[in-house]
Amino acid sequence: MQTLLRLGANGRGGLNRRSMGRFRRCLLLLLGVFVTASGCASPIAIQRVDPHQDNLSLSSCDRAWTDARLLTRRAADPFFTSAAGARIILPLAAAQTWQDVTVRCPTRFDEAVNRSALAWMTAHTRAQQTPASPLSATVEDPGTLTTQAVQSLPAAARLLNPVQVSDAAKAEDESGFSLILLAGRRPGGDQALLSVGDRHHEAAQTLASADPTADPRQAVYSVQKLLKHPQTMTDPANGLEAPTESVVEVNCARSLTQVFRSAVSTVQDADGFGTASQGRDDRSEGPTPACHEHESTLRTLSLLATAHTYTALSQGYPAFPQALLSFVQESTAPNE
Repeated sequence: MQTLLRLGANGRGGLNRRSMGRFRRCLLLLLGVFVTASGCASPIAIQRVDPHQDNLSLSSCDRAWTDARLLTRRAADPFFTSAAGARIILPLAAAQTWQDVTVRCPTRFDEAVNRSALAWMTAHTRAQQTPASPLSATVEDPGTLTTQAVQSLPAAARLLNPVQVSDAAKAEDESGFSLILLAGRRPGGDQALLSVGDRHHEAAQTLASADPTADPRQAVYSVQKLLKHPQTMTDPANGLEAPTESVVEVNCARSLTQVFRSAVSTVQDADGFGTASQGRDDRSEGPTPACHEHESTLRTLSLLATAHTYTALSQGYPAFPQALLSFVQESTAPNE
């Protein structure tokens, strides 16, 4: 009978180095064939193990969404947040990465806007808990984030068609009217709420200026619900009770999200960036010349919707995904 193992110089049975190398290569080859044939492995998992498999590369949408989900999970994981500064750095990174998703994945625009706002709120809460930390100063409050978006809004508004401009301007104007009314009925007035209302009116003015042929803003809006529920009210979208101003704010954000989602999808189709539905790698194709400019302005639209949702959360709106979007529970990714 032939022996299966070669005898080494020491007289013991064992594989020499060359044989061991061949054995390992054969094992890896067989494992790769098994995984391919089984059809059970996730392309994302394979990509992270062996990034050189070009046929399994992710599109820019898939990459942004995967990274945002990963950062969100890590921001909630005590193991990762135990590192110095990670309690603030991780939710900030998640908030910014979800902004990437709003531009790269129009079909996930709603989810990305709300998850970005939730991450901003997490970072803001943690920053308030550690005011002495230098990182706390890097977390922008809702008012600052809204002001940034409004200042960049004139260029972004030019990407909207007349119907989108009208719907967005009306949503902003009605919210500003409602919040100023609520502030005026609070004892001694509510200067913070007045400031929020003023920012809405500024955004409405900017949007209305994008289409000078028609101004959708109205002088007066219905106030019956506000007068009946000046402190708290039920959000008709999900039946949750929350502070009245936060319900006004989040419903404005929802209106803008519907308008801006269609704008992002239209511009993306025209520019050809971030295509994700085909599951292909788009890194080699490159953007069109106008892509970078359009991507920047689209981020302004998503940032405005995000800032309004962030504001609502800071005003006491329930800060969990299911309160903001019902389809978040139906995501195909693993639960957080």
